[in-house]
Amino acid sequence: MKIVDSTSLVLDLNLFREQKISYKLGYSPGKGYYKGYKLILVVEYPSLKPVAFYLHEGSQHDSKLFLRIVENLRIRWILRNGDRIIADKGFCDDENYWKCVMLHRVEPCIFPKNNLNVRRVNGRFAHPFPALKNKNLKRLYDKLFRRFDAFIKSWERFKTVRSIIEDLFKVMKKALSMDKVHRYTERSIAKFVSMIVLLLGIIISLGFNKKEELQKLAEM
Repeated sequence: MKIVDSTSLVLDLNLFREQKISYKLGYSPGKGYYKGYKLILVVEYPSLKPVAFYLHEGSQHDSKLFLRIVENLRIRWILRNGDRIIADKGFCDDENYWKCVMLHRVEPCIFPKNNLNVRRVNGRFAHPFPALKNKNLKRLYDKLFRRFDAFIKSWERFKTVRSIIEDLFKVMKKALSMDKVHRYTERSIAKFVSMIVLLLGIIISLGFNKKEELQKLAEM
């Protein structure tokens, strides 16, 4: 099982000075408008070890990035047939559910928005032609259809699991000094974030993999 979420990566800029490099303007509910990047982190559950991260300039909407992330994770064999990926409502979109199941053969545990038409989403699921001739493939799609239907009816039970990635972001920002980034080229920012993700992985491997432990670490 994988968990994916995003957070703002704010560059520590003097906005009253002319910048040599042009940065896109982003927005997050917690930070307001900022110049910087969006960081998307993917972790394994229950180990919480980071398996991938992505940087996107500005603040492109999560729902527009989701399928690109899933496709990349599939190419790298981080996601495999029948795997489950958990995401919050920001990633919710009809196409994300359908393409995740039908094209990538992964269960999209994306928390639904209030206006999601669940009947329409379920109505689009159908066995592709190759599955009609392949029993194993048909069983895989049957499993994905059943699991998605069960998830969408009781998605609230995944809230506690998904929320732990927010504690990881707090550790990265507060304990590992990622709250404001003093790097100004895309290459140096990517190196800095790589180091932070590596340190986070080391912290997790040392046994700090419980919600209470991560919260205490973020408050130090």
